[in-house]
Amino acid sequence: LTGGPALVVLRGHTDGVLSVTTLPDGHIVSGGQDTTIRIWEPSAGNPIWTLEGHEGAVSSLAASCDGQTLASGSTDRTVRLWDPSTGQLRRIIQAHDDRITCVAISHNGSLVVSGSYDGTIRSWDGVTGELLRKM
Repeated sequence: LTGGPALVVLRGHTDGVLSVTTLPDGHIVSGGQDTTIRIWEPSAGNPIWTLEGHEGAVSSLAASCDGQTLASGSTDRTVRLWDPSTGQLRRIIQAHDDRITCVAISHNGSLVVSGSYDGTIRSWDGVTGELLRKM
């Protein structure tokens, strides 16, 4: 990086951006204090999807390596699983007793892991949403 001018500025969130990730196809995903997730076409600078549903700030995002699943964690204490190609919500996991700080997802989306201010790490089945382990 040379510190030159930005090629494209992505504008759309109405409050601070707290988390970003990328999808295997090159799309950029952002989550913010405005409770939304946006999936961007970076060359055009336009969001192709605005994902709504969280009732708190989106604090963490993770995408599976196969690009089929996007996981979001929020201060609303939920993990949500999305289809990034359609923007459709697949599952809501009532995950923790306090704000979620981080999420991770396996390469094929079969395992989701979340961490929280409640002091726990929890692993979930990425298809059924079943709690597998609390650490």
